[in-house]
Amino acid sequence: MPFGILILVNPRWKPLLEEVLPVPVNIAYSGVYQWWYTIGLRTNEDLYTGALFLLFLSTLSLIGGHLVHVAIPGSRGEYVRWNNFLDVLPYPQGLGPLLTGQWNLYAQNPDSSNHLFGTTQGAGTAILTLLGGFHPQTQSLWLTDIAHHHLAIAFIFLIAGHMYRTNFGIGHSIKDLFLRVITSLVAQHMYSLPAYAFIAQDFTTQAALYTHHQYIAGFIMTGAFAHGAIFFIRDYNPEQNEDNVLARMLDHKEAIISHLSWASLFLGFHTLGLYVHNDVMLAFGTPEKQILIEPIFAQWIQSAHGKTTYGRSIWLPGWLNAVNENSNSLFLTIGPGDFLVHHAIALGLHTTTLILGNVSQFNESSTYLMGWLRDYLWLNSSQLINGYNPFGMNSLSVWAWMFLFGHLVWATGFMFLISWRGYWQELIETLAWAHERTPLANLIRWRDKPVALSIVQARLVGLAHFSVGYIFTYAAFLIASTSGKFG
Repeated sequence: MPFGILILVNPRWKPLLEEVLPVPVNIAYSGVYQWWYTIGLRTNEDLYTGALFLLFLSTLSLIGGHLVHVAIPGSRGEYVRWNNFLDVLPYPQGLGPLLTGQWNLYAQNPDSSNHLFGTTQGAGTAILTLLGGFHPQTQSLWLTDIAHHHLAIAFIFLIAGHMYRTNFGIGHSIKDLFLRVITSLVAQHMYSLPAYAFIAQDFTTQAALYTHHQYIAGFIMTGAFAHGAIFFIRDYNPEQNEDNVLARMLDHKEAIISHLSWASLFLGFHTLGLYVHNDVMLAFGTPEKQILIEPIFAQWIQSAHGKTTYGRSIWLPGWLNAVNENSNSLFLTIGPGDFLVHHAIALGLHTTTLILGNVSQFNESSTYLMGWLRDYLWLNSSQLINGYNPFGMNSLSVWAWMFLFGHLVWATGFMFLISWRGYWQELIETLAWAHERTPLANLIRWRDKPVALSIVQARLVGLAHFSVGYIFTYAAFLIASTSGKFG
């Protein structure tokens, strides 16, 4: 049975089913479908047996080289399963080239440019290659290139892993600081260098994965800054750190903070000023008066890599058709809107670094900067809010309730953060009163009857709701607005 979902037998779904059943339906935007397809899993039975295998032998599956033994043969129409995994060689000569030192043989006879993914048509025998570029059909990286990359980077990490030795402590070790940078890099490469087959053509999945990984990077970055501030306040010893990178940073903290300050102010006034001006021009019915700045440097970089849209000279002609197709996320055509969004993101990054860096170096308080352009939000979420309407539901209704629920959680966080503890004392006393008068709950007596949350507790609860509600709200907005436009 192919991957799919069991639709509830309900007459209200009949028109929808008749419309969508002839074509593949992807109900998730996490990228797992493309991942499963890429690594050779095709049916629910494959997924079931694979889950059992990973449950008990996850480490062995990684050591065994899943890419070479299962994924690459699967991309060539040869499926490795329990009944044949001992008989199928990933390479015709097996370990012979490895043992004889003829490693170059593993790169000979790669898949051809007309290879049809999942079949033997155009398939080769190479398992470790350096072809570069993307598979013409799937518009993702070549699996044999990925396998080669993983093998090569393993040796690098074996060496790099011995460079830093730290005592165990979450957020204190150098690897946790690097993790934030790596996570942000993953977000960038998930769409610019997609590794999973056909995922480049799913814009909603790409947008969701990018935002997901950048959120994680942001949380780790904030934690890293916080622990860095703790270190400077509690553990920093000027004598032990004389003239090293930490001391030099503290010596130049005024210059660092002032430069971050003017950069944030410049980005804030100019980016938001352009948005305000353009929105006013649109509101007054004179869109031709907008100030639209083309990202010429970014366009030049894309042209240098083979993008022909902008009509500039190409340094690498005929690099790959995938670069110039509009059905994927590899080299999206960019314009003034991308220029503004890029600088808006830069504003957030610089301001965040300014606030967190200011805290760590001056031990002064910070504030939360949370804002979103209301007109932009409404423009892209109005169809989402109308997911439920008097005429019934549409395909965005599942994201509509998540959008509203996220607002509820977010608003709860605001209430905690703003009112601190005063209002919540009434809430706690109401809960305690109701608890003591409930037939079952009153069997458990209060040891110390709670009166109210402390200020610190209220801040923690408020911050937790604020963060979670923001993620729920923006996730629903992002997925619904993107899928509503691109499908």
